[in-house]
Amino acid sequence: TWDLNMAAKVWILICAAMAVAAASRVALEPRQRVGAPNGWTIAGPADNSTTVMLSFAIKLTNLERLEKIFWDVSTPSSAAYGKHMSMADVDALVAPAPASVAAVRTWLAAACVDVARCEETAGRGFLNCRMPASVASALLDVAFVSLAHAQWPYPVVRADRSY
Repeated sequence: TWDLNMAAKVWILICAAMAVAAASRVALEPRQRVGAPNGWTIAGPADNSTTVMLSFAIKLTNLERLEKIFWDVSTPSSAAYGKHMSMADVDALVAPAPASVAAVRTWLAAACVDVARCEETAGRGFLNCRMPASVASALLDVAFVSLAHAQWPYPVVRADRSY
């Protein structure tokens, strides 16, 4: 008979398989430093239920227009010289296309990330998502380890290699 615990395990296995398949199509941060930083040691594998936060960049729009505006407001001979944009205006100008945001959210949801736990940054250029280490591990095809430091009382969790 199926109980809630068995159903949860099956769901996690399905999500992990889907995440590995999705992650195999995406190359992320190929030059990330690996291993423990100086003064830190790998204490062991991170608990799969540990919450980690990952940030996903979303393609911005109108960057060429933003650069033109930058040069116009910075050039004394320009009619726009000194007429700086507010941060809100810059954010609105370069905001990602809704389809780009939707594509990232769809990809994450297909990998069993609870997108309700994802927050867009103020400029909407990043999506910060909290998820269990097990989901992040399957998504990025890495293991997460717990790091310890003699002068820091809390463990730090990070990927064991580049992803």
